[in-house]
Amino acid sequence: MIDILARGMAAKALQIGAPTDQQIEDAVSALADEGKITAGATAAQADQIESNKTMVGQLSEALEKNINTQALWESGHIISGGLEEDYQTRIRTIDCIPENVVWIKTDGEAKVRAFLYDADGAFVAISSLGWVQAMFVPDVLAEQTQAVQMRVVVQSTTVTQVIDTTYSEHIELIVMTDRTLSRAGEAGDAKMIGGEITKLQETNRQQMKRLAGLDGVLDTAWECGHIKTSDGTDGLSSAANFTKRIRSGFLPDDVRKISTDEAAALYVFRYDMDGNFVDYKEYSTFAEVRDFDHSTYRYRISLRDGASSSNDIDLSYVEHVTVSCAVKRSLVTFDIDHNMRDVSDALSGVDLSTDALPETLEQVYELFDGLVTAHPDYVTKSDAAQLCSMSYPTYANGVTSSGTYDITPAYKTYLYSFCESNTYAGNDGTCKKAKLLIVCGVHGSEYAAPYNAYLFAKQLCDGILSDVNFFKLRAAFDVYILPCLNGYGLYHNLRTNANGVNLNRNFPVLNWTLAEEDTDDYTGASAGSEFETQLAMAITAYLKPDIVIDHHNYSRLQRQFYTTVCDDRWLGLMYQSLVDCSIAFKKQYPDYFGSGYSLLINQAGDAPASVSKSTSKGTLARWCYEKGILFSSTVEVSNSINFVGGVYSDAANDYMGMSTFSVAEYTLRNVILRAGQWTLDNR
Repeated sequence: MIDILARGMAAKALQIGAPTDQQIEDAVSALADEGKITAGATAAQADQIESNKTMVGQLSEALEKNINTQALWESGHIISGGLEEDYQTRIRTIDCIPENVVWIKTDGEAKVRAFLYDADGAFVAISSLGWVQAMFVPDVLAEQTQAVQMRVVVQSTTVTQVIDTTYSEHIELIVMTDRTLSRAGEAGDAKMIGGEITKLQETNRQQMKRLAGLDGVLDTAWECGHIKTSDGTDGLSSAANFTKRIRSGFLPDDVRKISTDEAAALYVFRYDMDGNFVDYKEYSTFAEVRDFDHSTYRYRISLRDGASSSNDIDLSYVEHVTVSCAVKRSLVTFDIDHNMRDVSDALSGVDLSTDALPETLEQVYELFDGLVTAHPDYVTKSDAAQLCSMSYPTYANGVTSSGTYDITPAYKTYLYSFCESNTYAGNDGTCKKAKLLIVCGVHGSEYAAPYNAYLFAKQLCDGILSDVNFFKLRAAFDVYILPCLNGYGLYHNLRTNANGVNLNRNFPVLNWTLAEEDTDDYTGASAGSEFETQLAMAITAYLKPDIVIDHHNYSRLQRQFYTTVCDDRWLGLMYQSLVDCSIAFKKQYPDYFGSGYSLLINQAGDAPASVSKSTSKGTLARWCYEKGILFSSTVEVSNSINFVGGVYSDAANDYMGMSTFSVAEYTLRNVILRAGQWTLDNR
């Protein structure tokens, strides 16, 4: 199944064509007991097909917003035709279902078929699933060696033959959202049944609690039924003797030992790294299996039904198997300090005056280009749109006369990569480096954030010997920075992009709603409608980062530290960062922040959203969170210090000055260290 965002869902959908006559005949043979299947479509149906193709493009953002919404479903004949003609309408998925859908459930009123396609979108076969209660997607795909993606069709329901899109309520797509489960299911073998499906629908907090221990991870990997191997058998010489057994999905790669008790005997199955069956070995009771080579093979285990001399085995038998894993340790441990640094040398020669701010894009790129020149083995520069095979909008290619857009020079959106190999440390398993993506300039009028990202980048390049944390960051993380996502907004001092859209309300998140035009929070006509939004999404899919920091700045608000997160687990983490920053700020700048105890709040005692859970709709951080990125946050800094003796003042002190940037640099650095440590500990 394809990665919708990375490969272009709409484009892939349009590649799916009608099957050939021979393919239809093959499908007829495979489904002979279902009745005759005919190909072809009437003129009206052909018109509907073309309309459906248009809808695919229009609804691609909506699919990313929520795969379970009605936007995923449509009524009418499926493009391939291959269903009985006596059903004039039906519901089906517009596109191949997303790759993280692992389980499809019905409420018993729907008769379902799956249309299978190969990696290029060519029709392979039809699988009749009948009046199913549930089906495991990888098992259906495994029926055809070429099948890697599918569309789902509701052939009929017990309610009526005139099927309306509202009947999508009879079908539920279960998404593998847990990161541990996602890894276990990469090759489509982590079948979840019974109560495990219910668990997947629990809140993130409940899921993480369930997965916190090793038993929680392994319980979800057990299932009843025969092992499926590449040759279509279950790989057991005595398969006929066991009508049921329990078996696991692919074991985590840190498994080092498996032990059994007197009631259990094991089969250990080996697969190559692509998930192809290699061989198996049988172990008796009281076995202790240690010969795992995770660098070469992937493993699944099956428990024989000798535990009770009965074929009726349920998941409780996992208690007869003990799996021991290697102790997981973070690649590094950061040493959190409370020391701010003078950043004036790093920004020397940069004109930060108000008159020069429209030149921010050129100045920031010049600063980053200097790092590329000075550190060619570590820093590289790429055209972000080119990386993602995207074309720039008209206004980015240069506007020479006023009209729809203001006069604007041509510009690019660049991605800077800070990467070096830690091959000699192994660069696999626990030594595999994590990825950090920092995005700046979502709001074009926020000039300070791109410069602050440069201060962080320069420390990555030049500060590794003076600050041990940056040495550790380079050892543990590959870092990617988009200094300015919204180039047009930066040129014209706009919070929005060229189309008047607040990009940080345009990302296709679950709670996205339309906000009116001509406001600072105009969302755009549809979720994900803007080039800049699509580019950020595409870059994220391209890099697959573990951390995303959406870096902003603000002016003259009653706070100096401001960060929003998307998960309750991270609130305490960011509160720790707030405490760190409060200590460092007061120690370095007592004239501004005062010497008394407080967490950077005003004299009235208000603490205005210094640390909060994000409620804004359509933000980049929220979208990243919903896409399963391990940690995502909005981190804001101020472009001035608005405190005198610890008391808030409307007067802007040190606007775009070195004290302000010293505060900003520490804020970003500390949040990244705190988030980075949590990410390394929880990968």
